[in-house]
Amino acid sequence: MDCYAGNPNTLGRRAQGTKALPTATASGNILFRMSGRGYYTGSWQANNSAAIDIIAAEAFADSATLGAYIAFSTRATGGGTPALTERLRISSLGSLLINGDEGSGTSGKLSITNSVSTGAGSALLGTNSPAGTLAAPFTWLVFYSGTTKVYVPAWT
Repeated sequence: MDCYAGNPNTLGRRAQGTKALPTATASGNILFRMSGRGYYTGSWQANNSAAIDIIAAEAFADSATLGAYIAFSTRATGGGTPALTERLRISSLGSLLINGDEGSGTSGKLSITNSVSTGAGSALLGTNSPAGTLAAPFTWLVFYSGTTKVYVPAWT
């Protein structure tokens, strides 16, 4: 790809409906996907091993509702053909979410959720402070263990 003025661009576009009569993009529609597959004994694999998706975060109703997020997904190693699992997300608000999403009950610029263990475990870095505590200039590192939260202030 060459570009001499402006920015080089790879573009994915998604609409509902048909090519002749497109309708608005729905929340959750993949707008663009980059994925990879490998070759094994005699054939190319039928499913993606990993993917980077740009996904509509809301229904596209007008030029003011165009939110999207980026999801990074992988397939676990060893045996079977499990589905791709989202491992990391850059939310429409700029948060970095690892093994979680906005619906996982955490908020902040960095959220790490341990979805592998049997107990709930995650860490969150954000400006949300516990009730009755110090306000700015602190950023809080929050550790979760089940329903218990431990807040550790971090000066910013």
